[in-house]
Amino acid sequence: MTFWRVVEDDGQKVVRHLERHEVGSILHGLYEGDCDNLGTMVPLTEHEATAHLAEAVDAEGAVETRIPYLTASYTPNIKPNRIWRNIPAAAYLGRSDIQGVEPMLDGLDEVYSSWRRDIRLAKARLIVPNAYLQNMGRGQGAGFDLEQELYEGIESMSEEGGLDIHPQQFLIRHEEHKATAADWLEQAVRGAGYSVQTFGGEGDVAATATEVIARQERSYTTRAKKIGYNRRGVSDALVALLAIDAVVFGSGVTPDRPTLEWPDGVATDPKALAETLNLLNQAEAVSTWIKVKLLHPDWDDPEVQEEVDRIKEASQAVEDPFALPPEMTGQDPEPSEGQDGPPEE
Repeated sequence: MTFWRVVEDDGQKVVRHLERHEVGSILHGLYEGDCDNLGTMVPLTEHEATAHLAEAVDAEGAVETRIPYLTASYTPNIKPNRIWRNIPAAAYLGRSDIQGVEPMLDGLDEVYSSWRRDIRLAKARLIVPNAYLQNMGRGQGAGFDLEQELYEGIESMSEEGGLDIHPQQFLIRHEEHKATAADWLEQAVRGAGYSVQTFGGEGDVAATATEVIARQERSYTTRAKKIGYNRRGVSDALVALLAIDAVVFGSGVTPDRPTLEWPDGVATDPKALAETLNLLNQAEAVSTWIKVKLLHPDWDDPEVQEEVDRIKEASQAVEDPFALPPEMTGQDPEPSEGQDGPPEE
């Protein structure tokens, strides 16, 4: 896997730094070329941006990682790439969330531009005769200040007997623009693979976790896809970090691929969960293990079992010191501890 960056560009000469990750090593190279060609390789010391790497690399320009893993991985944002869908080698390289919805975003910009134009044109204006205008000088014509609010009266009167000044103010079509913008935004969000409710659309009415997931199903589907894409890349990076920690820093840890878990996208209401567990417990339809698992879905099985054991230990009945022994009450004595089933005859 190769990363590159431009460290110098004067319009004719372009200097690029390439960083290539391979199993066991990281290669660094400085290339001098132009806008279209990578050019020839030059020493890392030729540019201040890469001079510090010259001391870390060997004769071949490599830094040995001493681990059997890549120190970089590729994680696509979302697949497939619509622009490259006809190129088998590039169709699954990933794409941006907004790929394909750019026209909708352009339309949204146009709506807001029109809305701003309405606001600009809605400023109050006064229509006055030429005599009311300010003389700008010989050959300069006449004009008036757009922000001027008051005008001094003149002797000329209108037919109705008042000043011949007509105020003019256009309406701001805010409802039409608001509805159009909301529709364009919803279409753009849906085209990107999300539900508009994820971004605060359609009110803030209180809802249960199940209702939230149902309303935001499109967003949760996209979230699940991205978790699947990231699971491999993050796992690879963590294994490589553990290996480097063991080899380079001598921690002695044994690199092992971790198990990755993502939290739920919406938090469960503790009160609703407690009521659910209480109803299941009253109906004797759930075990202690399941109750603990429902309360702590992020725990693994050993953690759940440990909590179950603590609950059982804390809930054991304490012997009543004032109770009569079974021999005096006529009841059969309880089986001795460790005895499984009824006593032998």
